[in-house]
Amino acid sequence: MNRAHRFAAAALAALTVPACATADSPAAFAQRMQKAIAAQDADAFTAEFDGYATSEGQAQWAALYLLRKCHEAGCTVTTGPVPPEAVEKMKKGDPDEEPTAVPEGFIFLTGKSGTSSMKAELGYAKFGTAYKVIGTRPTAARLAKLKATTAQAATEESLAKGLGDDPAWKQKATPLPADGGEIGQAFLAELKPMADAIRAKDPDAAAKASGPFGGRLYADDDGKPLPPVTRQLILRSQTPRTFMDARVLGGYVKDDQAVLTIEATNGAGSTLRGPIVLRKSPVDGAWQRAGQPDLIEIPKGL
Repeated sequence: MNRAHRFAAAALAALTVPACATADSPAAFAQRMQKAIAAQDADAFTAEFDGYATSEGQAQWAALYLLRKCHEAGCTVTTGPVPPEAVEKMKKGDPDEEPTAVPEGFIFLTGKSGTSSMKAELGYAKFGTAYKVIGTRPTAARLAKLKATTAQAATEESLAKGLGDDPAWKQKATPLPADGGEIGQAFLAELKPMADAIRAKDPDAAAKASGPFGGRLYADDDGKPLPPVTRQLILRSQTPRTFMDARVLGGYVKDDQAVLTIEATNGAGSTLRGPIVLRKSPVDGAWQRAGQPDLIEIPKGL
């Protein structure tokens, strides 16, 4: 199970409730989720996830993607007991992560409308006076290791395994200057349009910055622009995983492949450290991002 699914498949419960309100219940929790889905209200929906603000970018994206797809599919939200198979899955979870609570029950989101369908099962528990989705967080040992690892150390650890199918790639590569030189400049230039679009809350600029994929993402099957509220939700869902700023610390290059060592911040507020892989396009010679499998992410506030 990937990290996005672990957050979504961990648990589910409530918005902050007024002091004068009646005690919360699973049924009321489900109703709040239903209302947020119908309105495509990202703030209301993500407020139902415990630890959302201090979760990784991928986890935040997963919650927002769930909102978007559930709206498209017309999801119905219900609650029930913890499924036996869910208990077994939790026992086999990532040893470097832990849930923020023990599930008291599960919330089920199911829907199908036209070509869109969605089915999700999320655990929930009570946090203070309200029910919320149970989040995940790094274990204390894992968090301490992440914080102690420098960007350069993360890059060296990654390249010790080689790059692609070449275990000795680094030994054959040429070191880059401290700022990454021309390749570092190309990397930073690629990031700027999307980061600017997010700061401006401009879906049109975000679609343009995302290339051909962006044109399809922000339009319907006929190529017509989606409603403004949907376009804003899509932009919001792109935000957590987007690099909002970055600093290049060096790297290596060999032929049409390069690895930059960076420190950055994403739209979720996480600190990112380590290697970014780039490849030179055979079409126009531009350096483009090709992967970041070993990039360290330290969630905001942890």
